[in-house]
Amino acid sequence: MKRLNMLITAALLIGAFFVRPGSAQEPFKGIWESGLSSWNGVESLYICLKSCNRVGEHFSSCFNSEREKIKGLTFTPSSSESTPVHFEIIRDAGTFALDGIFKNGKGAGEYRFEPSADYAAGMKAMGYGDLSRDQVFVLALRDVSRGFIKELKALGYNDLPLDRLIRLRDHGVHIAYITDLKALGYGGLPLEELIRLRDHGVSANYAKDLNRLGYKNLPLEHLVRLRDHGVSASYVEALKSAGFPQMPIEEVVRLRDHGVTAEFLRGLNAAGYEGLSLEQLVWLRDHGVTASFIQALNELGYKNVPVEELVRLRDHGVSASYIRDLKAMGYDRLSTGDLARLRDHGVSASFVKRLDRAGYKRLSVDQLIQIRERGMDPEFLKGLKKDQ
Repeated sequence: MKRLNMLITAALLIGAFFVRPGSAQEPFKGIWESGLSSWNGVESLYICLKSCNRVGEHFSSCFNSEREKIKGLTFTPSSSESTPVHFEIIRDAGTFALDGIFKNGKGAGEYRFEPSADYAAGMKAMGYGDLSRDQVFVLALRDVSRGFIKELKALGYNDLPLDRLIRLRDHGVHIAYITDLKALGYGGLPLEELIRLRDHGVSANYAKDLNRLGYKNLPLEHLVRLRDHGVSASYVEALKSAGFPQMPIEEVVRLRDHGVTAEFLRGLNAAGYEGLSLEQLVWLRDHGVTASFIQALNELGYKNVPVEELVRLRDHGVSASYIRDLKAMGYDRLSTGDLARLRDHGVSASFVKRLDRAGYKRLSVDQLIQIRERGMDPEFLKGLKKDQ
């Protein structure tokens, strides 16, 4: 590992030897770093190509590539042996030749780029004029191919400037993404909308799953809002399975924001609290009233407690153990209101027990609170009783 870190550090220092694009005699150079990754369940390499131009602007392109799509990848990336490597990444705009070292699934080194004359001629024929070597290099880094441009044209996106093409590639807006959205009824979207959807993680599969669950033809704003608030298709399905059929978007978002999970809903249903309103569900969740808390109250004889009383008990720190300890001292029929009052005044089971030992047994709730408020110590009261 120490040697690998030295190798990667050395690769980073190669940046000092970058040949900045612009000279017809000088090749394009840069550094690369790589590691093993899994892309769509297939082992691949995560590769980062880095360079800078003659005015000091830094460029980088990081991407996953399946092993079989890399020319010359004949070594075993995961080997613990330091392996000198040479492989190529071939793109429409040119070829990147990478040399360096791989060890334990990580690699680093230097690359050279050879631009494609055919690409430059083809781009000129498509109306992009005479591209500079710098432009071809950047287009190769972003993998802006002529096929990509032609497919965009077929979808109605004509005569896009180079910066828009690069922006689409940088944000991961590929042809399949556009066509899949179009198949769901989201065709002809402005490029900025496509980029926005992609940036917010709204995939075609996400929209498709919501469509299947009854949320069809949602406005883009709703798709983005649902995704931003973590409303997944599985969450919506879980709500349905818990007895909550298709709900308005705003209600789904609000439940998700307040942490109302399907497990929480199923627990309430099992405890006998079915058909609660959205406000009640949020209220219970916000105040920490769980199904286990309700179940514990049921076992202690407090059944079908109104929602507002459940919240009151939880807010006042009345736990099941608190009730159980008081019951052990003979206070087994206290109302939820009395329990909250005793807890508010710091009347604990141990305090009651000390009073009991001092000879003050089975005092009323009001008497217990009065003694606590006046700061009367049970030992002091015990002495008074002896004097009597």
